[in-house]
Amino acid sequence: MGGDGWGKVKKGVINYVKENFPNKKKNNIIIFDFLNDIYLIALIKNAYAFTYPSFYEGCGLPVLESMSLGIPVICSFISSLPEVGEKSVIYIDPHNFYDLKEKIRYLINNPQIANDYKRSGIVQSKKFNWNKSVLKLHNFFQQL
Repeated sequence: MGGDGWGKVKKGVINYVKENFPNKKKNNIIIFDFLNDIYLIALIKNAYAFTYPSFYEGCGLPVLESMSLGIPVICSFISSLPEVGEKSVIYIDPHNFYDLKEKIRYLINNPQIANDYKRSGIVQSKKFNWNKSVLKLHNFFQQL
């Protein structure tokens, strides 16, 4: 969940976990503070899937990073995420917890499909790179 920038949201999640999972030995929930890039990449690369039930996303970098690392992605069908993920991610309604739950279960129960999403995510992520982005931005400014 990142550092303290999440403020009340992070505190709310921590309180929810404490109230609903009081026995630390029986829950496997870890709430991180800031992680540097090395640890963040290792965490993502060792995940079974990356879930991103966002209500708003500016450019979709977390989804793009996860796809580029070969991790299947489950994310919201909002904002820029469909443009970033196209057909290489599984989409959910971020307002529907049960939709997220079912899509996670679907991936876990279908490892071959998870592998298909891994491969297609890597291919999709290669459509995006910083050099292309800088060139497009430069061209945009030239037209002003």
